[in-house]
Amino acid sequence: MAVTRTERFALHRWDAGSDSFNREQNDTDNRQVEALAAVFRSGLDAGKGDPTDDSFVRSFYYATDTELLYFCNGTLWVTLNSYSTSTNIADLPVGTVNSPGAVTTAGTVRTIKYALADHAHGVPDSAAPIAIGTSNLEGTALTVAVTETKIGTGAVTPLKIGSALAGDGLDRNGSTGVLAVNVDGSTLEINSDALQLKDGGITTAKIGALQVTGAKIAAATITADKFAAGAVSEASLASGAVTETKIGTGAVTTIKIADANVTAAKLHSGIAGAGIGFATGVLSVNVDGTNLEIDTDTLRIKDSGVLEAKINTGAVTETKIGTGAVTETKIGTGAVTPLKIGSALAGDGLVRNGSTGVLSVNVDNSTIEIDSDSLRLKDSGVTAAKLNSGIAGTGIGFATGVLSVKVDGTTIEHNGSGNLKIVNGSVDTTQLANDAVDYTKIDTGIYYNATTLGAGGAIKYSTASPTGGSAGDIWLQYV
Repeated sequence: MAVTRTERFALHRWDAGSDSFNREQNDTDNRQVEALAAVFRSGLDAGKGDPTDDSFVRSFYYATDTELLYFCNGTLWVTLNSYSTSTNIADLPVGTVNSPGAVTTAGTVRTIKYALADHAHGVPDSAAPIAIGTSNLEGTALTVAVTETKIGTGAVTPLKIGSALAGDGLDRNGSTGVLAVNVDGSTLEINSDALQLKDGGITTAKIGALQVTGAKIAAATITADKFAAGAVSEASLASGAVTETKIGTGAVTTIKIADANVTAAKLHSGIAGAGIGFATGVLSVNVDGTNLEIDTDTLRIKDSGVLEAKINTGAVTETKIGTGAVTETKIGTGAVTPLKIGSALAGDGLVRNGSTGVLSVNVDNSTIEIDSDSLRLKDSGVTAAKLNSGIAGTGIGFATGVLSVKVDGTTIEHNGSGNLKIVNGSVDTTQLANDAVDYTKIDTGIYYNATTLGAGGAIKYSTASPTGGSAGDIWLQYV
């Protein structure tokens, strides 16, 4: 779309289109407004502010209490209007008649000071009333009694206006009194009562050096046949006058550009594509400040900038992770889902579901099984082949995974049915411990001398020599 500039402030304007307002244009417009616009403020006279403060330069200030208008030139506040503050300065009340030739009293008329326009004289220091119709000399003061409301509509006709009103560039008809604009007829003309530039009126002599900028030239207006060979030099072009649309396809070759002459200011904002920023001709990489950042003129990934959403499924394999790099604090809750784990994680004894990524334990279901999501030994799962010889301790034999009790074959033996038994006739005095046979172990057909009873009814050796016996004999008596 075509970009134009406003007449007073040279601000950017666009016709229909979709191009965005770039930063260079925004900065240019701000500087134009700052340079050309004036600021108007009002308030009490004492509140004007410091005139040396940069924020007040080129400011107008109307003091509501003193009715003075000031302009700040950066050094002081310059008064733009001045009148006597004597007692007779006041607005004429509405409806009050100010008679010609009469001097009004204080509070009925505003007294102003003036000088004639056709001479360079100062405004008088004081204002004294003068009657309407009285001859007024240059440099004197008068009281204006005829206000705007006193002049009827259409009352001042052209012939009532003096010829001195027509200054430079104006012509007054002596018969009718009508004012008209003087035009040269070669550069300016009047068309249907409107002042306009004459066709062909702007010649080379009328255009100042470097005044024809790119914005002033319509697209496709200046064609190749308008230039003589070598006629366009760098010095004859205003900065920015040659825009992209003004250059023919392939017209700017390498030899047409002097070394180091394509500066930042010569670059068009359209050179900045996706991901590239453009500000006053300087190209920069656009970063989001969240994932990427510029650090000391270098593009880099921002600390903590790689979030889960930026990592492709299965992209982080075991070989990509440094030893000890992934700590507990680096892994968000629930961040490592089964599908984020590479298939290489499933080693011996584990299997990974290709669709869900879930890991599970491989079991043979003969020795180990999964029961309600728990790993356990299977019933009858520990076979003889699984036993180590080291489990066979004292008295236990081990042969090809089979455990057996070792027997001497004299006192204990295997009965042939997998049971142990005492060998018949193998228990004799040697096998019996002292005091092992108490009275309950002796047949009821035998009794013992009550005098030899020991604790628990055990048969004890007699300490006395019974009749017919000797010490140490057991006294047994049949019933």
